[in-house]
Amino acid sequence: MQTVIVFQLAEQSFALSIDYIREIVLTPIITPLPLAPAHYGGVANVRGKVLAIMDLAKRFGITQPELPQERTFTLVVAHPTHSIGFQVQQMPYTLNVQDDQIENAPAFAQDALMQFCKALIKHEKGLIVWLDLPALLEKEVVV
Repeated sequence: MQTVIVFQLAEQSFALSIDYIREIVLTPIITPLPLAPAHYGGVANVRGKVLAIMDLAKRFGITQPELPQERTFTLVVAHPTHSIGFQVQQMPYTLNVQDDQIENAPAFAQDALMQFCKALIKHEKGLIVWLDLPALLEKEVVV
């Protein structure tokens, strides 16, 4: 059994291994940075640590309505080389996943999103895309 953090981007569910998430906080004040990629909102101070804040919906080209920043959440990533948080619109939740619920991503899936897919999780509410955090961060330049 493995535990993941599940969150929504538009109508699609995504997950990250709980081992990669330090905490979930209400999104703090974000300071925009000039010339940053469009999927970065900027940087924010979370408990005295400056984090780059990435909007995963924008990173994956997913269109969703804009919410006021104070109504969003940030998943603070626990990673030794990246100081980053992922901004999401709904409160994430934990899910225990049994081995028989996990399927490999389809071989044809090479688009911008699926190249970061570790696996698919079969769930009663539909499939959940389990993101491969190291693959996602490998291509990012962050603070």
